[in-house]
Amino acid sequence: MSRDMVLYASASVETGLEMTLRPAGPPEDGAVSIHFGDDRITLDFSDPETLERLRDLAHEGARRLRAAPDQDD
Repeated sequence: MSRDMVLYASASVETGLEMTLRPAGPPEDGAVSIHFGDDRITLDFSDPETLERLRDLAHEGARRLRAAPDQDD
């Protein structure tokens, strides 16, 4: 039986932070990881649908940030 792990985290990603896509395990697993910075945080994905949902959320988040009024005024 599989159990979900619940993790709550808050992180801030600055403009220059390196983000890379790497295999999450052996090639036959087909899983991928998104690594942030010096591998302090990684997100592993084993199915394309979940990664596509993250893509859609990131796209919507970017759209909202671009539409937000400038906070430095």
